[in-house]
Amino acid sequence: YHTGKQSLSFTGEFKGIGREPANLRFSDPTGYDFGTIGINDTRERTVLIVNDGETTATAAAGVQLTSLPYDSYFTDCQTPLSLPPNAFCIVIVRFAPTVAGSFPDALTINYENGVSASTATWNITGSGSILGVLEDSAVDRINLGSTFVGQDTATQIINLKNIGVGDMTGVSLNLQAPFIYEGGS
Repeated sequence: YHTGKQSLSFTGEFKGIGREPANLRFSDPTGYDFGTIGINDTRERTVLIVNDGETTATAAAGVQLTSLPYDSYFTDCQTPLSLPPNAFCIVIVRFAPTVAGSFPDALTINYENGVSASTATWNITGSGSILGVLEDSAVDRINLGSTFVGQDTATQIINLKNIGVGDMTGVSLNLQAPFIYEGGS
């Protein structure tokens, strides 16, 4: 090297310890499908964010979801994120559709792994649907009274009504013996 006045040289030994960069992964690596739920219903999923590397992962923006109807209503992951080696933090993702449709999204972390910029992504999807809701007129229990073996007993009429906003198809009644279904419309 040159000091500005003279050239000098240095001979010596340098030692260091190599470390694997931070590697963030999600505890459910394949992502998650919230399935189909009714409009204004909610479903939740807990996921861990794990640092499998040997250096600390840092993310200025923390953990981010890109759009509604998803939110991370609970997380112990700090913003800005600083996750040491072999550590994890918890995120609970809530899916709460307010309209019908399919909603693909991703939970994303843009982080520094100690060597370069990296991204961890957890794909999620869910569908909101207008559902039918079945209500019956037998608010409490059906009481057919007492009878002797072999003697006919009382008949009870049960009215089923769709009080939801969606159509209902394929509704069937399944009774266990000795009860029988006598018909209806």
